[in-house]
Amino acid sequence: MPEHSDTKTTDAAISDEAFSSLMVPLGPFERHIHVAVGCSGGADSLALTLLLSNWARQRGGQVTALIVDHGLRDESADEASLVQRWLEDRHIDCRVLRAALPPQVRSLQESARNARYELMADWCARHGVLHLLLAHHREDQAETVLLNLTRGSGVDGLAGMSAIAERPSHRLLRPLLSIPKARLERTLSLQGQDFIKDASNSNAKFKRVRIRQALPALAKEGASVARLVKTADRMAQARAALEGAATCLLASSAAVYPEGYARVEIDPLLRAPSEVVLRALARLVTCIGGKAYPPRLDRLQRCYQNLLETGGGGFARTLGGCRIIARAAALYICREIPRAATSKKLSPYALWDGRFFLWAGTMCDTDVRPLSAKSAPFLRGHKIARVPAAVRYSLPSVLGLDGTLRLPHFKGVCIQDCADNSEAIHAVFQPLRPLSSAPFWNGSGMNRP
Repeated sequence: MPEHSDTKTTDAAISDEAFSSLMVPLGPFERHIHVAVGCSGGADSLALTLLLSNWARQRGGQVTALIVDHGLRDESADEASLVQRWLEDRHIDCRVLRAALPPQVRSLQESARNARYELMADWCARHGVLHLLLAHHREDQAETVLLNLTRGSGVDGLAGMSAIAERPSHRLLRPLLSIPKARLERTLSLQGQDFIKDASNSNAKFKRVRIRQALPALAKEGASVARLVKTADRMAQARAALEGAATCLLASSAAVYPEGYARVEIDPLLRAPSEVVLRALARLVTCIGGKAYPPRLDRLQRCYQNLLETGGGGFARTLGGCRIIARAAALYICREIPRAATSKKLSPYALWDGRFFLWAGTMCDTDVRPLSAKSAPFLRGHKIARVPAAVRYSLPSVLGLDGTLRLPHFKGVCIQDCADNSEAIHAVFQPLRPLSSAPFWNGSGMNRP
């Protein structure tokens, strides 16, 4: 069972055996495992990298540390090189990834975080690495709870960060969520390893930093790190229960089709608890819309309230890049046509519109774009014509160099005259967020998966 410090905070170093116990609930892992770890050179990520390296070597595997240079400070390149030397001296494989942030960004920390995650995710996808580890620890969890509280978050926000988060090509793993920062610094100290102190971590212009600075005063009023983390543990139990109920609701009443749309029966939605329905609707819209994140709660609530008021009769809404339309006793969730994306070229295994993986025997130097109503004559006789019109015209199509309109082979639907054509285009519906994923777990023993 993972280590916890609920009863007493300690600065004892983390042994290899203790770290191994922290990794157990994040598995199982493949043989000769290759994992990546985000390493900024700070105490947290550097301690995780050293512990993870020993863990992987004991299992005949390897670790690659990903060092992201955001280029936001004059010394960032030198710091990245320093961290690289430290790791190479310990025979730990590492890569420096350089971000290209625009000179003017609305939210510096958020933009830097998004760029960092995108770079590391792209590296993992290109190298077939299935697990990316991050060094968020106990104090980070407490700060996240407070930060979300100031935003008016509900159960999900107050449950804190998840120890396991699934992404299209890999999993994000946070094994240290129950570990105090002092133990990570002590771990480095015993190994004679220095670390970088980022000045931005004490810059009060950032809200998270101000919350971090307020923690000692809040602790005197009873809102200690331990109690904030305990609140997150309790909220995590509630979140896991609600998500499980939403999964059961979808499993019994919804279906997703290869052409990238969903059908869900209305009556079960009207009878289920509101919190469960909101989660089910959010998953459906996020999945079909091809977005990385669900729609805003206030918009989701208005959509659900309208469904209750109409009972489904004549119901039609747009939400999260989707059209939601009532037909008989069911709702159809379809990609909103005006927002369907185009791609300049059909590149190998390109993800089009955040939903379809496209590929062809011979790659086409041409545009991929949504079908339009002008394509109706072409569609006569094709099986795709049986798909609801609201879905049909958001599907990808390719205009060949000879001016011929071509449609992909969707899994389970043959719409090309010659199915064994080596130049046929293929499409698999694989959105950024599936309807279901790993149960929420924030690293505590209270809602351990």
